[in-house]
Amino acid sequence: ASAEALLNEMRLSYEIIGDGEYITNQTPSGYENIKKSHARVILYTEKGQSFATVPDLVGLEYSEAVKILSEKGLNIGALDKPSPDGCTVISQSVPPGGVVAVGSIISIDISYLDFED
Repeated sequence: ASAEALLNEMRLSYEIIGDGEYITNQTPSGYENIKKSHARVILYTEKGQSFATVPDLVGLEYSEAVKILSEKGLNIGALDKPSPDGCTVISQSVPPGGVVAVGSIISIDISYLDFED
């Protein structure tokens, strides 16, 4: 089966970079965990690969960080527990200004609010 058919079957969003005939790489790799709702798989052919500059996410709300990364063609790493509204990014795996392949996963840590009274 083709990569496109498998991704469609899994209902994952994807993008093909380059106009080559063969897929030579993908981001994220096949063994990385990402949130399905925020995931986009990038398939690279032998002719072309794109890069993106990582934005500064620290201090942003989780939902805004997801939006900004998505706009740049980047994925956010899966969190250990659900992220309630209002949580703030406190660190990120790639420093702001770092250059990574489009589709790369940027892991973040967020501050969880204490909802107990």
